[in-house]
Amino acid sequence: AAAAAEEGVGRGGRADGTAIPSVDPRSFGLCRSVSEAVGDADAPRKFARLGGSTPRKNLQVDLDADCSEPSFKLDLELPPSLPVIDLDAPISSDRAGLCRAPDLPIRMTHESVRLGVGYLIQHDPRFRHIIQLIGPPTGILELLGKGRPDPFTTLVQTVCHQQLSMRVCQGMFERLLGLCGNRNDKTLDPVRIKATSADEIRQVAKLSYRKIGYIQHLADKFLDGSLGHEAFEHVQDDDLRVRMIALPGIGEWTLEMFLIFQLHRHGGIPYGDVALQSAMQLVYDIQPDGHVTSKNEVTWMPSRTQMEKHSRLWGPFGSIASLYMLRVADNKRAAVFLPD
Repeated sequence: AAAAAEEGVGRGGRADGTAIPSVDPRSFGLCRSVSEAVGDADAPRKFARLGGSTPRKNLQVDLDADCSEPSFKLDLELPPSLPVIDLDAPISSDRAGLCRAPDLPIRMTHESVRLGVGYLIQHDPRFRHIIQLIGPPTGILELLGKGRPDPFTTLVQTVCHQQLSMRVCQGMFERLLGLCGNRNDKTLDPVRIKATSADEIRQVAKLSYRKIGYIQHLADKFLDGSLGHEAFEHVQDDDLRVRMIALPGIGEWTLEMFLIFQLHRHGGIPYGDVALQSAMQLVYDIQPDGHVTSKNEVTWMPSRTQMEKHSRLWGPFGSIASLYMLRVADNKRAAVFLPD
């Protein structure tokens, strides 16, 4: 895993050369401490973090806090530290009436991310392990701090990349930029996309006529106001899904990733993403249905219905939970539990 390698943790051992304990992935939600996970009664009740090379921020978790208030604090001035979360602390057994989250801003903020992580710890017991494994939401906060790219260009680039290698589609996109956009700031102009004939785009950019039709239809929606700043900044997630899923060339995976990474919405969950499926299968020990034979089990992934049984615990914070799950998938081939 690239993220693990950045911290010097290889797939065969730690940076100091010692071996990583073998762990049964299905123990993820069963063990109450790292000592149970690795079979070492003397191991400290603490999980080492996996993640990128950027310093971690201090994390303080109050499991008893009212979830109408932020349930943990990030102090950006403190040195990197991750206090141990008490895994034996009681957690509410009421799964039907989850604590109601307060009204959230349309986009994720530092404050709503802090609230979201606290909510996940309170309402999904397995997130206690995940937070200990991955650490504070540093990567999510860094995502929010970056400038958001032009949404029209992002969607067009996504369409260009469908079913093609990265090298081929990048060349097509660069040629399209030269014809209908600005190479310097890497943005496309929907007016120029609409005004340019499909034959000319085909000749210059080498895109298929089907993809050209998708792109020009997207340009129509941005020009007539169906999509654009007003929709992306004010329309609720479900209404935006209805508008966008009807667009040719925009599928569910593209839509959910756009909600998370482009619009920074709270509720994006890309159920069709293989990495998310793999992580949820591991974390929640999701088993194949009876009709799945042993021959197919090695390539089997959980269905959306199976995943939704667990993602319902995430409440309105699906994007935050999904981003953590993708980090779990990045580190899946290392060890689930790593003692200090």
